[in-house]
Amino acid sequence: DEALTGAGTDRAHRALAHLERLASLHGVRLDPREGEPFALNATVQRQTYVFATTMSGWSGAVFVKVNLEPHDWAGGEASRERFLGELAPSFLASEPVTLATALERELPLRPRLVVSSAVSLRGALTERIREAWGGAVVDLYSTTETGPIAASVPGVEGHVVLVPDLFVEVLGPSGERLPDGQRGEITVTGGRNPLLPLIRYRTGDHGRLSTTTLPDGRRARVILDLEGRSPISFRATDGGRVGSVDIARRIRPIAPFVQHALWQRSDGSVELRLRPLGGVPLPRDDFDHALRELFGKEAQIEIVIDPDLGRAGGKVVAWQSDALAPRP
Repeated sequence: DEALTGAGTDRAHRALAHLERLASLHGVRLDPREGEPFALNATVQRQTYVFATTMSGWSGAVFVKVNLEPHDWAGGEASRERFLGELAPSFLASEPVTLATALERELPLRPRLVVSSAVSLRGALTERIREAWGGAVVDLYSTTETGPIAASVPGVEGHVVLVPDLFVEVLGPSGERLPDGQRGEITVTGGRNPLLPLIRYRTGDHGRLSTTTLPDGRRARVILDLEGRSPISFRATDGGRVGSVDIARRIRPIAPFVQHALWQRSDGSVELRLRPLGGVPLPRDDFDHALRELFGKEAQIEIVIDPDLGRAGGKVVAWQSDALAPRP
């Protein structure tokens, strides 16, 4: 999103250059033109920012962020589908849950390139997108801290490390560096954010490292058997979907910077575990009210204050659900 919206101009332009090379590896030549609709960022959320802008890094082409939920359109589904049909974006950036929703709703999209990030894109959904829209589909592995790390490339197993200024390692449980082929925690050093220098930042994701040859003949590092973030679906008492972004937007203003872990059990009940932070109040009633706004007034909600959350080492999994199998 940073690359598309222009936040941090120099870093954004570099990220766009990496996207152009990635597109070329998928056989797509991007051709953004000044003032013409080009890129779309789509999401499915209860509430989000929507806007249109131009991208200096892509010749002043138009970028639009939309929410596909009908309640965000003045004319409902009809105005949404008319807008998408007329926009006809060549480039679509999103994530698996939104992409699956767009397919289910048979939205009028025919992008030449689809880039999915945030959580893992499953192979079955990739094929459905290709069949429905006809374009190239990229599974992008990235983090908030680093931006893009690796991506799928046709004919290459795993996820190819994209950026030359990011050093990727795989570490064992004691922090030792593992040789190629051994499974461990993916760790990165470097990146393009001068205000956030990363030195052996442990992502909490796992995989194996190897070296491969790309279709253009270049040698590259590749992450095999990447175990990243799985798509998570939560459900309200009325059967409606609740997204993790919607939950985060409700609970973070109550106590910013407080670490949390939310779990929906198979019976639909919800547990929110919070790690207290000195000087930051944790009002249980406020958290309970925020969750009931999303899950329903009759939802079973449990708020747990846990001083030991995350202290055992490893990465705290913020979102977990036993209620339903993850969407494809």
